[in-house]
Amino acid sequence: MNFEKQLGVPIHSVHICAAVYTSQSPFGAVIFAVSSGQPCILHVIDVKEGLCIHRAEIPDSHTCWGVQWQSGALYIAASTKLFRYIPGGEVEDLGVPIEGETYLWRLIGDGSRNIYGGTYPTGRVYKFDTVTEQFTDYGSMADGQAYVRSLAVYDQTLYAGLGSEKADIVVLNLDTGGRSLLSMPAKLQEDTFVYDLDVSFPYLYARSTPSNTVSIYNLQQEQWVDELDGGDGLNISPANGEGSVYLIANNKLMRYVPELRTKTPIALSSKRSRGFGWLHWDQPGFPGESLLSIEEDGTYWIYNPYTHQHVVKTPSLTGPPTKLQSFSTGNARYVGIGGYFSGGLAVWDSKLEKMSTFSGIGQIEHMTFHQGKLYMGVYPHGILYGYDPEETWEAKHNPEYLFSLSDMSQDRPFAIVSAGTLIAIGTVPSYGKRGGALTLLDPLTKEWEIFRNVVEEHSVIALAYNDGYLYGGTSVWGGLGSTPAGGDGKLFVWDMEEKKVVWEGVPIVGERAVTALCFDESGVLWGATAGKLFRFDTRSLTVTSCIDVAPYQWGSTSHCWRSGFLARHTDGFIYGNILNQLIRLDPISAEVTILGDDAHLFALDGNGSIYFARGPALYRLQSSMADTPIPHPMTIRKE
Repeated sequence: MNFEKQLGVPIHSVHICAAVYTSQSPFGAVIFAVSSGQPCILHVIDVKEGLCIHRAEIPDSHTCWGVQWQSGALYIAASTKLFRYIPGGEVEDLGVPIEGETYLWRLIGDGSRNIYGGTYPTGRVYKFDTVTEQFTDYGSMADGQAYVRSLAVYDQTLYAGLGSEKADIVVLNLDTGGRSLLSMPAKLQEDTFVYDLDVSFPYLYARSTPSNTVSIYNLQQEQWVDELDGGDGLNISPANGEGSVYLIANNKLMRYVPELRTKTPIALSSKRSRGFGWLHWDQPGFPGESLLSIEEDGTYWIYNPYTHQHVVKTPSLTGPPTKLQSFSTGNARYVGIGGYFSGGLAVWDSKLEKMSTFSGIGQIEHMTFHQGKLYMGVYPHGILYGYDPEETWEAKHNPEYLFSLSDMSQDRPFAIVSAGTLIAIGTVPSYGKRGGALTLLDPLTKEWEIFRNVVEEHSVIALAYNDGYLYGGTSVWGGLGSTPAGGDGKLFVWDMEEKKVVWEGVPIVGERAVTALCFDESGVLWGATAGKLFRFDTRSLTVTSCIDVAPYQWGSTSHCWRSGFLARHTDGFIYGNILNQLIRLDPISAEVTILGDDAHLFALDGNGSIYFARGPALYRLQSSMADTPIPHPMTIRKE
């Protein structure tokens, strides 16, 4: 029999965060657009024909935020590497700019020979010299700032938009390496990122979040001179011959004249720009230069500022496979599957052996079924949706938007469980912040209540419910870019009636996160840290045993919100995934058996099958029922 079976790639999507337009390519006027996925895909789109004329994979990548066209070549920052594409050739791997940096962000060129980029998690700027093909590391731009999220360059001066703890701009002299701080306006001191930067001399445009304010700085006068509300990003257009620039604000195209400080909304809807360009569109009603920009899904528009006419084109783009981010719990028939970064939802029907895929939802961090409905926690902004799989998927109706926790500085719902008649949600806070939350939702009335810092400065990343009490696991790590809290990960007990923590403690000294919790059929609580299992007596409130499953080096991790999954099956065993190893736990003997490795995520269905992911693919492993053999099992502990 086939013990392990691939069920296919559940989610494909076009998700463009980085694009650039040029009329100077051998193909003529084109948009170079990179869709994030596993791997990322470069699309070359003929602007006038509305066709994708070339498609290429970008190896070893899953996200892309930075592209730059310069001197006949396209440069691409994807995941941890820089790539180059020269039309007519192959995508070339230029290497890792800075070892140890796990994410590359935006790119900018100096118009001559150098390409600049920003990084995470130590907020560095690097240079790639296209002549010598050497990298230069300018170092971290500011203490405590994990991100260089955006870049702009003018006259041998680079402007680096920082973020995590505070939205700031560092001004870097490219000749001397000297730097200075350009603080955002006083009213924006609570913002945490300078998400976008653009220069159209003499003005620097800086969009900071979460306020989404576009602040305008006069480089000659060296002062902030204006601001625009509701900026959607990701770019400001180059100025046209009349000195006007264009941007997306409040989901509309807007014309801004910096010399007059006038703002004119235009009747063209757009969610967010992925690069702007000016072109001569030789069609009736499009005299002079027209403006174009591309949307996340590959749709692009061309707008004429003189006649106000516009056209929308939708090239046929084949999206890459999407890395899988989450599986659902709590339903015997359906397994919900969430996509990383580009989002999307797939639902596997184990009865019909059928996959259904839906778009229009963001990155689902965790989801669970409650009374037949699937409740999904989505990043960013800590959003909760409810979806009825028995009804038709319909945008804005099914799934139903329930609430966002962004006003409470919560961003990532990594724990969702059914808790009696309620749904309990545990969250990680926003970037640069500590202090997660527990939220309780009544799905009938749709009323909800949030409790921040149930364990002071810890994130709530695991939950299990039993007999009127909610048991939670925490991580010392808050949002990305924040300094972790002191001490170790904790276990807490929440009284649902009293609405308060009645006990908290450290289950295993030295373990900085408790990432999974599950009750066995006798009512004993089992938990997981990164690499360890523990048994917890809820009566005496003590840990009665600890099992080492796999080694884990806490000192080498930047954060830990999720490292394991546990679920009880009707056969009496507990199954799970610990550090990408599928396990079976006998709760009576404390015997742990490894069922498989190289496995990401975890879910069980009512037939006893285990589901896991490898990259963008869904796999099924027949679980260890009494009549099912396990190939090469490995027992690692028996008490």
